[in-house]
Amino acid sequence: MITHPPPYFYKICVLTMGSTLVYLIYQRQKEIENFVSKPFYEVEATFSSEKGSYKGKANVKDDSKETVQEILDKHNIQGHEQGVVASVETEQKDKEAEPINNPFADLLKGTKFDK
Repeated sequence: MITHPPPYFYKICVLTMGSTLVYLIYQRQKEIENFVSKPFYEVEATFSSEKGSYKGKANVKDDSKETVQEILDKHNIQGHEQGVVASVETEQKDKEAEPINNPFADLLKGTKFDK
């Protein structure tokens, strides 16, 4: 004997999923509204090569101008100076994409959407 869930079961699932989704959207909207932009400092340089020039950024980003200035002083960089690239290393990185955490995975188990 096959028993089917009561007719209101699917409505409850849809309402529960919809409520969860609405709440996630609400949370994200609140984060956007409460976002406060803060100034930050970076180190940027223009590089020239035989094929043209391009801008590059150091892996430095800080709220404090003094911290970035200390890094420049440590490497004796004063301003618009010319430099020479001593060596270039390239590396191939292959990485599997991390699985997405699906909050509805339990609800989808056993359906055609279950992977």
